[in-house]
Amino acid sequence: MTGYQLKITIEGSHPPIWRRILIPAGISFEDLDRIIEEIFGWEHAHLYKFYFPELRQSVTWNPMQDSAEEENTVEDGIDDFLEVGSKFFYIYDFGDDWRHVIAVEKCVAYSERFPQVIKYSGPNMIEDCGGIYGFYNFIDEAEPFDMDAVNKKMSRWDFTRTEDSQLWDEEFLREHIPPIASLSDVFLQYKKEDLTAIAKYFGFSGYSKLKKAELAQWLKEKMLDRSFMEQAIGMCSAKELEFFQRAVDEQGFITDTDMLEYSLFLGAYGAISLPAGFYQVPQDVQEQYLKICTPEVLETKKKRANLEVLFEGAVYLYGVVTLERLRELYERCEGDRIPVRDLKRALREFTEEDDSYCFDGSFLMDGNLVEEGMYLFLLEDQKQYEPYMPQSREELYEYGEFQVQAPDENTEFFLLWLKRELNLSGYQASALFCQMQDIVRMNCDWDEVENLLDMINIQLSARKKRKLAEQLEVFGRYIRKWDLAGHMQAELEPHRKKADVVDFKTRKKNKHS
Repeated sequence: MTGYQLKITIEGSHPPIWRRILIPAGISFEDLDRIIEEIFGWEHAHLYKFYFPELRQSVTWNPMQDSAEEENTVEDGIDDFLEVGSKFFYIYDFGDDWRHVIAVEKCVAYSERFPQVIKYSGPNMIEDCGGIYGFYNFIDEAEPFDMDAVNKKMSRWDFTRTEDSQLWDEEFLREHIPPIASLSDVFLQYKKEDLTAIAKYFGFSGYSKLKKAELAQWLKEKMLDRSFMEQAIGMCSAKELEFFQRAVDEQGFITDTDMLEYSLFLGAYGAISLPAGFYQVPQDVQEQYLKICTPEVLETKKKRANLEVLFEGAVYLYGVVTLERLRELYERCEGDRIPVRDLKRALREFTEEDDSYCFDGSFLMDGNLVEEGMYLFLLEDQKQYEPYMPQSREELYEYGEFQVQAPDENTEFFLLWLKRELNLSGYQASALFCQMQDIVRMNCDWDEVENLLDMINIQLSARKKRKLAEQLEVFGRYIRKWDLAGHMQAELEPHRKKADVVDFKTRKKNKHS
């Protein structure tokens, strides 16, 4: 039996208020709502919804609305929406607008049909106190969270599986679906034209006169050739290899077809049994893979993936960054030094694969700054500031992965203003929030704002434009900007407190994290 490990954090809480919890697979959104309300002390007194930014979908509980009109309902199962490494939101009380950030940390072996909190930080929440801002006026009244009592209560719950949830048990499938001996056995299930298409895609030749059975064997030998497979593995992302490694380690697991459609490597070297969606790697593929992908190779691949996210995070913050600054960031994030020659090689490979970035041998920069030497002007602007240093590894890597500053207590007002004053949906407001953030971050002028509004067909009166400019001015004080060397304007103002910017190496570790 399987389940999920989630970390659920109250957005805007300082220090963060969070719970790490195990939940069974196959539950509904209604069940997940019940869990969240229990572990944060909510009283089920308000409407709620789940929002998935990457999927652009939401699941809302509103008893006054006909559920037949909704694409997704709270009775639906959660499994199709949860992907390891993703984040989504649970929003409770649309007036106070409590936002919970839910990180899907990993899938786990979990046989129970009830949830269990395994770590936590912070007290229970308070109903009808005015949201996250009002909460701190009454925080002394917040009840402490009692993990043992809550777990004891939830241990008596018994969530049944939803009708559309995962109906198959992985252990059962491993026992009753025999291992696949050879990749050629998989290929024999294909049509000959499919095998021909695979051979053609990989650039093979000399197979035109082969019959299907001969072609299946021939193609297997080509694809298991060590030099070819090494090259194929080298082109895989860390996410693809993590997926493949899991299938090898667990001898198959249940998945959907999305990842296979995205990855030719996973589709070509493995097989999925329908309708269960049980993905397996043939034994001969596993043997060759394990010879190539030693733990050392996988660790190198992981480090390379982390390095690329670090590059993206650094450019997000600074626009242009020196080799020495990249080395310093790497040392602070990974606790290790990287030789200059290794760093340069990684930068060259990174910018060859993604032409939105440029490396000239001395600086890594956003590709838009290359034209007319704009990065030189930016470097001149940055000279008057000591570059901002992220407070944690997670902060920098989130900039690299998501390319946005998530709304917080200083900037959420602008998101709500866009939604209310421009009559936008939640998704439209979030998209415009991110686009406006980029304009501010890159220190673009008002013309860029008007061009953006024209592109998305938003027409504003002169009065609304003045209001938007006023909102942007306040919003811009809390956005990290290139010309401020990654700082926010608010951090550089004379009255700011010293604690506004903290070197994350000096921070005390939360005892529950």
